[in-house]
Amino acid sequence: MQLSRFSFFGLCLAACGLILACENDPEEVVAMTKPSRDIEEAKNIKAIYSQSGNLTAILEAPIMYRVKDDTIYTEFPESVKVTFYKDSSGIVESVIQGNYAKYYELLSKVYIKDSVVVINISGDTLYAQDLWWDQNQEIFYSLNPVRVRTLTQKLDGTGIQAKADFSNYNISNPRGVVALPTDIKFDKLQN
Repeated sequence: MQLSRFSFFGLCLAACGLILACENDPEEVVAMTKPSRDIEEAKNIKAIYSQSGNLTAILEAPIMYRVKDDTIYTEFPESVKVTFYKDSSGIVESVIQGNYAKYYELLSKVYIKDSVVVINISGDTLYAQDLWWDQNQEIFYSLNPVRVRTLTQKLDGTGIQAKADFSNYNISNPRGVVALPTDIKFDKLQN
């Protein structure tokens, strides 16, 4: 019995020695447990989007990265231009461009920044530092300074919400010049 206790004790001591002798490099452990990022790259992009066989948009960009990370996104780091079409006639409804864009697939939202310009079929133009495009609600919005130029208006503000075709918009804290209709009776406004 005495021999087996010493053998058991010796075996435990040898196992502890082996465990203590194994040491992991902390950098290797971090590298092995770090989530991997899968990045796809494409150059000179021209993507054509259609719905029910009708052309809806054309996206153009010099470079695109599709990143599979914690959140899947597509990034356009150099510039992006998207032309939206009205219907099957091929008439341009609006154009949006910026120097950087990021599309969040799960949110169905696009963030565009740096020299953002939106122009609609009427020539109305929106200038913004940054802009969000919500595909589900089909609206553009920003909380930062914006400038809108139309044939009759020159407006600046600190935020905007607009329909996809930029035919209707609301500017937060607007200031600027607005042309009033000529048929307004000012004497009725005073009451």
